[in-house]
Amino acid sequence: MWLAADIMPEGSASKKRGCMKNWTNVTRMVAVTALVAGGLVGTGTAAQAAPTNCNSSTLANGYWVFCGSGSGEYRAAITCWYNNGASSRNRFGPWRLAGALPSEVSCTSSEELGGYWIEKRG
Repeated sequence: MWLAADIMPEGSASKKRGCMKNWTNVTRMVAVTALVAGGLVGTGTAAQAAPTNCNSSTLANGYWVFCGSGSGEYRAAITCWYNNGASSRNRFGPWRLAGALPSEVSCTSSEELGGYWIEKRG
């Protein structure tokens, strides 16, 4: 790639500015490339750590989850309502390694299943 500054006489003010502008652009390009590459590497590492291939189902008054691949851990989580729906509490199944055992959690007999979700960690 050539710039208009490359065809100007040596030592002219325009040629010097063109050279400086070219180095500034190169510096910016290198910095942006480093930031983008660093961001992609960081994102890839975090995505590889999460359990994947997860299946789940509600139980009579609870929730069951199994993640068959990936690394890291997962667990079943639920919200249980009590006092005729006036109050709620969250309950959690045990943390499990991906590909190992299912995580299961239930509300007590005096509670009612509200919501449910999967929690994952590194």
